[in-house]
Amino acid sequence: MVAAGGGCSSGPDQFTLPIALRACTGLSALRHGKALHGYVVRSRREILRSDVFVGTALVEMYATCGEMDSTIVVFEGFMQPDVALWTSVITGYQQNGKAKEAVSFFSRVLSEKKCLIPSPVTMASLISAIAQLGSLACGKCCHGYALRRDFVSDLPLANSLLNMYAKLGGVKHVKMVFAAMLRKDVITWSCMVRFYSQHGNPEEALEHYKRMIDVGFLPNLVTVVSVLQACALSADLQKGRKVLNIKKACD
Repeated sequence: MVAAGGGCSSGPDQFTLPIALRACTGLSALRHGKALHGYVVRSRREILRSDVFVGTALVEMYATCGEMDSTIVVFEGFMQPDVALWTSVITGYQQNGKAKEAVSFFSRVLSEKKCLIPSPVTMASLISAIAQLGSLACGKCCHGYALRRDFVSDLPLANSLLNMYAKLGGVKHVKMVFAAMLRKDVITWSCMVRFYSQHGNPEEALEHYKRMIDVGFLPNLVTVVSVLQACALSADLQKGRKVLNIKKACD
């Protein structure tokens, strides 16, 4: 990597900077990422105020390295931050276990920057943070907003809702979201298997596992652990062996 433009006559530009910053993100190379940020501040400051691709790459790099204060500095430096940049900060807070800060940041920006409208990705990140926070009331508000905006057809958002209700809302809300989902993936099914297994209902857990296999999805690690837990609860050791054999065949 060419750090801070060293060894290059013109230095990285708005096209190469996001690539270099994402390499830093992948390696958790905070020192190199800061060097690139410093180069932009010194030599190409206008990029930091207008290029959202560079801004988003910077936010993701700092968030991955746990430097959330720096993500706010990047966000606040933009003349017109977009929804992707906003979402990246929320996701960064959520992934760093700072759910309260994620919700607070979402609310503040929503009230201050009227031109920014949450996307399905924004709402999915926010709902994941609310699940961490443990606020069912906030989760229901987000669900209502998603329904009004017709976002619930977005599969990642629907999975976030399902996971949130599985943690906070009980059987009624989980069944409601699951039944309304037009599309389902392995994450959806695994969430249902885990939910019933963790709530002491091995019969429903194993039934959802069977339905998952019937529609063509192969189990992931979450599914396997949840099914084995359900098998232990129901004393169905033969089913547990079958699950392990399926997982081995997939590996």
